[in-house]
Amino acid sequence: MTTDDLWSRGYNLLPNSPVKVDGSLFQPFIDSLESDDEQYHSMVLIMNLVQLNGFVNDYTAAVALHAFVIETRNRLLDARGLDLSMIHRKQEGLRLWDEMAGRDAAMTVFHFGKTLHNVRTSLRRTPTIKDKVNDDDLRNARRELERQFRHYEIARDAVGHRAESLESVEKIKRDSVRDSSGHRYQMGYIEGDNYVATYKGQKLSVGLDEKTLRALTQIARQVYSAFPAFIPMLPKLDHNSDINI
Repeated sequence: MTTDDLWSRGYNLLPNSPVKVDGSLFQPFIDSLESDDEQYHSMVLIMNLVQLNGFVNDYTAAVALHAFVIETRNRLLDARGLDLSMIHRKQEGLRLWDEMAGRDAAMTVFHFGKTLHNVRTSLRRTPTIKDKVNDDDLRNARRELERQFRHYEIARDAVGHRAESLESVEKIKRDSVRDSSGHRYQMGYIEGDNYVATYKGQKLSVGLDEKTLRALTQIARQVYSAFPAFIPMLPKLDHNSDINI
């Protein structure tokens, strides 16, 4: 998949053109709530719902960067007139960009999961919203996130504490997975279209392809469907709008 492929499917990442949500659309509902406490907690819940779309946009940018790296690497291999040392330097730069995309995608999924958790916990303090929410959609969204992104909960530590794993042999073993050859430690790198890393005996694998992006988008869409009264006011999640990266 090239960057042109990504754009042609509607993922238009144009600078300085953010997807904006008009907060005033929610104001009549907020004002209708009887207590200040529920109003405040309802605003927090709505902010988390909107933020899910922001994380889908972040994931889109990571997928786009990975596609750009592949496209540029292929052009580099076909280029003429470059000496071998120049090709090696450019290849190394592309590798670093690719791993940057992978780390950001992994952290984005982690934040997406935390935001979904925030939505669910906020319902305890927003009884008016809770009475009208579709609990099945929320449960199914959480299950699908766990199915599509196994061990996503370790992403923050696997990405954010990479150097700490190299403190000692014991920590390397702790953060490895075991296979037939023994301990296998993966600090974080790109394997095909996936970013892979290990932490505390678990392996994280995050897809950097359109299929995975669509899966994350669908999970966000399912969360939104749990709040039918808010759907007209929430981001559309169709990516036909410009997204600020």
